[in-house]
Amino acid sequence: MTFTELLAMVRREIIVDDFGDAYDDADIEDVLWKASVEIAAAFDMPRAIATQAIGLNATAVTLSVNAARIHSVSVGGDDAVAASIQQVIRMRAVSPGPIRYFNFDPRRAGGQLQIAPASFGGDMTVEYTAQLTRPNPLGPENPWLNALPQFHPLVAYRAGVALYEMAERENETEHWQRQYDIRASELSAMLGRTDIGAVMMNATTQGGQG
Repeated sequence: MTFTELLAMVRREIIVDDFGDAYDDADIEDVLWKASVEIAAAFDMPRAIATQAIGLNATAVTLSVNAARIHSVSVGGDDAVAASIQQVIRMRAVSPGPIRYFNFDPRRAGGQLQIAPASFGGDMTVEYTAQLTRPNPLGPENPWLNALPQFHPLVAYRAGVALYEMAERENETEHWQRQYDIRASELSAMLGRTDIGAVMMNATTQGGQG
């Protein structure tokens, strides 16, 4: 679903505001975007895979993608494992060779992936969670870079609850919070998540990206 379709769903089915008396489109878009990012953070998505070249003797790689988290790194068929930055630095004393360790923290400026030992060079493949940035215009775009489209209504449910709370109409949120919880449970089960309570709490309280 596009954000325009989700906006229409919120107006028609959730807050029943077909004529725009309570909220204008920009207000609802803001809440939809925040809801989409909160849910993405709770479920650690969307994920993607990218390949880029790394140079000989490299110990840090400036990623060609905007990553929030790195899940796996491989170079020339050799898989690296996540390690502390201290362990990565210690392993740089070893002669250049296949990449064995990596460390990534999105809070560091520059978005660099730290690796060890120093690289032989080659093509590096990374699986990562993408950092979401709000597009302009928002309407034609899809939540989560169009991942899991069957679960896009979650964004409308969460946004509807937030809009009711903003209007101090908390007594009207129960039905839509329940719809959110049911669909979030289905998504959690599909992804093999066992921490559904934490997932639903995070999606209700967590701040967003972008």
